[in-house]
Amino acid sequence: MYPKEIRKTGYTVVIIHEIEDTENDNIDVHVKLDSGEHYIGSLFTIANLQKLMQKNIDTGEYNSGQYLWASDMVIMRDLKEETILETIQYLIDKDEIHYTFGSYDSDEKKHKT
Repeated sequence: MYPKEIRKTGYTVVIIHEIEDTENDNIDVHVKLDSGEHYIGSLFTIANLQKLMQKNIDTGEYNSGQYLWASDMVIMRDLKEETILETIQYLIDKDEIHYTFGSYDSDEKKHKT
C-alpha cells in the first residue's frame, strides 16, 4: 500500500506511489532524517525522460520538447526499490542529499528549493 515507508538506520524513505515500470517511470520520494531534516526528490529513469521529451514534442509542451525540467530531479538507471534505497544511502553518506533533494518544511507543508 502507498505511500510506502521504509525505515533505515538514521532515516525513513517514503515512496509516494507505486512504480508501474522500474525501467520507464518517475516517482517522488521523501527522506526524513532522524535529525528532523526532511527532503523531497523526484526520481526519473533515462527511458522516462526520453518518453516525456517525445510527448512534449508531440504536444508542444516545454517549447515543443526543446527542454524538460523538474524540481529536485535525480536521474536513475532504474527505479527498483533496492536501487532507490542504495542511491539515497549514498547521497546521505556523501552529504549530498541537501544538494540533490529539496528541503521540505513540514510545519509549513511546503517544498523549498
